[in-house]
Amino acid sequence: ITAETGRWTGAAWQLQSGKVYGFDADGILSYSGSFDELSIPIEQSVEEILSRSRTPAEMGIGELVRRIEVARRTGQRVDEFVVEMHLKISLPLATIVFVLVGGTMSLMFNPRSRAVGVVAGLLLVAFFQGVLWWTQTLGRRGVMNPVLSAWFPDIVFGLFGMVLFLWLDRLASRE
Repeated sequence: ITAETGRWTGAAWQLQSGKVYGFDADGILSYSGSFDELSIPIEQSVEEILSRSRTPAEMGIGELVRRIEVARRTGQRVDEFVVEMHLKISLPLATIVFVLVGGTMSLMFNPRSRAVGVVAGLLLVAFFQGVLWWTQTLGRRGVMNPVLSAWFPDIVFGLFGMVLFLWLDRLASRE
């Protein structure tokens, strides 16, 4: 549908001087027509329609919660929205995990081998990103629980950091 002018009335689009085109599954024009005035009633607000054009990564947590509720009511898949909503919380908390792991690893190496610590830290970040990408994909496709897929890297690397910390603490207490 194309129109020269149109306005939103709050419940419908009022279009003037336009044309309607219909295409089949192969993209071939199957019909066309013109109109002087056409009213298209829409049950959703303009904000809801525009929010559908945004990707989940562009949405805030509140908007994602509303989208999840609407999608569940209409029977749509919500995995991608759930993963993204939990990533908005789990990614900032990943900094705490990196402080735990990175701080512990920096204490494991003596001052002369700082380069080893830097390289190990960079490899750890790259590995974290790979695990995060992999679990996000699994969560969005419904192979893995979407909530777990967002939190899995934080949990695994946090546990690794705790084990390193306790091991280092035990070594320090022996000396």
